[in-house]
Amino acid sequence: MTAVATPDAARLVFAAVAGLILLLVLIIKFKVHAMISILIGAVGIGLMAGMPLSDIIGSVNSSLSTPAASSTPPRARRSTRSCSSPR
Repeated sequence: MTAVATPDAARLVFAAVAGLILLLVLIIKFKVHAMISILIGAVGIGLMAGMPLSDIIGSVNSSLSTPAASSTPPRARRSTRSCSSPR
C-alpha cells in the first residue's frame, strides 16, 4: 500500500491565493495572453499544493483535450409549427 500525502488546508489556500496573484501579475503587468497565464497559474498552484509534476501535466492535458462545447448553451430549438396564421 502506498502512502498518499494529504496537504493541509492552509497550504491549499496559500497555493490558490498565490496562483491567483501570479495570474493577475502575468496578465496585468507583463501583458501575457490570458490562456497562457491560466496554464502557468494552474501549474504553479499544482506545484505549490504538492502535486507531482506528472499528475499536473496529465491534468492540464486532459482539461485541454476536452471540448469546450459542453459549457456552451444549447441552440434554440426550431419550432415545428407552421408560420401560417390561424383560420
